[in-house]
Amino acid sequence: MAVVFKSGDLRHRVDIQVPVVATGEIGGGIKTWQTVANVAACITPTSGSERMAAAAIQSSVSHTIMIRWKALFADPKVVATMRIVYGTRIFNIHDSENVEERNRIIVLSASEGMNDG
Repeated sequence: MAVVFKSGDLRHRVDIQVPVVATGEIGGGIKTWQTVANVAACITPTSGSERMAAAAIQSSVSHTIMIRWKALFADPKVVATMRIVYGTRIFNIHDSENVEERNRIIVLSASEGMNDG
């Protein structure tokens, strides 16, 4: 997959966050998010859907998010636990692709709408 882009395509500044679980006062785990990087990205919507959950309709929009490669994104399993925050929007990362295994561009598949955060 050849991906061609210009620097101007990466016009969205986004935060990359990882989950952090801390022990609460009564011993239970409390999940919070910690920002580990602020990067330039290209966010492109790809599809949308609705579903019925908890007696309410919930919508979800799938996106492709392109960013420059960093060592932080070397393990796709770790990347899938991360999320992206753009302003007030939250994107759950589902998978990542190191384009042509060249450590230059990472293409992320993410969804917005039914968020873990």
